[in-house]
Amino acid sequence: MEDYRDPNNVYIMDFLSFENNSNSIIGRMRLTRLILILSILAVFGPLVSADISDSLPDTVSISSKTIQFDSLPEIGTVMAPKIIEKAESPFILLTSSSLAQKAFSISVDGIDYMFCINHADTVVYIDTRDTAFVTPEGVKVNMPLSEVLKRSDRKLYCETGWAHVVILPSGWRAAFTVGYTMTEHEPAPEAPVEWLFRR
Repeated sequence: MEDYRDPNNVYIMDFLSFENNSNSIIGRMRLTRLILILSILAVFGPLVSADISDSLPDTVSISSKTIQFDSLPEIGTVMAPKIIEKAESPFILLTSSSLAQKAFSISVDGIDYMFCINHADTVVYIDTRDTAFVTPEGVKVNMPLSEVLKRSDRKLYCETGWAHVVILPSGWRAAFTVGYTMTEHEPAPEAPVEWLFRR
């Protein structure tokens, strides 16, 4: 049978094809992530925006894009439902190679973060890609891996398909990615921190 498709177009199924394709592993990983994210979106359903005229605690204010906090929430903090209702519509954030969670953008002292909550409205993940943020060890986004390792007593480890990670004494973790699969091989000493996170 002749193929009448426009050769200039790129088709998703061609890209993800597993037949005689050297990129089949990458294709499977991407398809799995796509199915996971679509499934979560289907469960959450459409989100209804809330009226933001009601009063909120003095420590929290709402802007058009982020929730403004006086201090960064800790892992395990239960967020007041009223605060979550007033926030900008949440989005889905991949927090490991196999887990996507409901996330919100927040700002503390002019530094941007994202945090994720579970079904009980408990904070389970916080990260930042803001270059203004510095951990207690002096680690920040764009710092090379070699410098990060000098500030930690832990070795680099790999979360396959998501990131290479160095755990810092403060509990913050520095993330590095390499290639299309995020963890194609170990990052070079000069590889920059891409984001910092806590779980």
